[in-house]
Amino acid sequence: MKKVILHIGRHKSGTSSLQGFLHTNSDILKNMGVLYPNTGRGKQVAHHRLASFLERPERDSKEYQQLKAQLKREVRNFDNIIISSEGFQNCRDLDGLRDFFSDYHLHIVVYFREILDYLQSAYAQRVQNTNESRDFELYAEQTQLNYQAFYNRWAEIADSISAHYFHRSALKNQDIIDDFLSISGLDLQKPESGFKQLESESNPSIGGNLLYFKLQYNRLGYSSDAPLYRRLSKIATTNKPLFANGFFIADSVATKLRELYHDNNQFLSNRCTTLIMRDFADKPKCPNTATLEEDLETIIQLIPEKKLLLSKFIDEKVE
Repeated sequence: MKKVILHIGRHKSGTSSLQGFLHTNSDILKNMGVLYPNTGRGKQVAHHRLASFLERPERDSKEYQQLKAQLKREVRNFDNIIISSEGFQNCRDLDGLRDFFSDYHLHIVVYFREILDYLQSAYAQRVQNTNESRDFELYAEQTQLNYQAFYNRWAEIADSISAHYFHRSALKNQDIIDDFLSISGLDLQKPESGFKQLESESNPSIGGNLLYFKLQYNRLGYSSDAPLYRRLSKIATTNKPLFANGFFIADSVATKLRELYHDNNQFLSNRCTTLIMRDFADKPKCPNTATLEEDLETIIQLIPEKKLLLSKFIDEKVE
């Protein structure tokens, strides 16, 4: 029976780097008998279109049957198929998803971060990608997360499932790509296989005064869009120590949130040797008032198409 390895994230667990690798090396993988299909992906690096389609699929629809048949045609000469999108974690109708993959052995692969590590990264991503305007502590308290329940839902519809702790120290060779290839049961050795390597982190989380800028941007009522998201990612990538190094979380807040979501970290502790509790007290403050005006001026100059006024970002204070 053909095997579909369905990588469902979670968000902010090396997904962009892994998907970039799979996309870049799809031809090499194909020659090794592993398909990273175009169905539900097109020219994108990941299967976000398929994930969106299967979020609430209409199983009797013509489009559903056509897409299912398209995948079947594309994989006909392959026994191992990799499909990846963190968007799958948003699927509500898992029975519909299971039906879509009814002709395959469905193996789910999912990574989880330590809860506070996840919350700070997810918050930065949400601020960058949407009009999120809450401060971090309120966002974290109002976000409902249950790793065990999430795992159980997917385990019920999977033929097999692999759940793993996402931290560099817990990954094979401290590398998400090596780790994924290993736990997926694929006999592929990255260094010896001629794979093309990615040059840098694909999707860094914004932090420091760059995060403050976008938070203020949202609170001032400006609209978010894909070009701005990409521009902020580029700014973060080229200024990592300042703008892609997380953000300050007081020890008291860190302790409170870890206690609030204790069950999630216990879920991870049952699946790893050592759970790393990162300290965020030494990260760049948001805002860092010592360099705020200078940093905001630099950021605004790097996005001239928005025609933003520095004074608006200086005068309005984050509570």
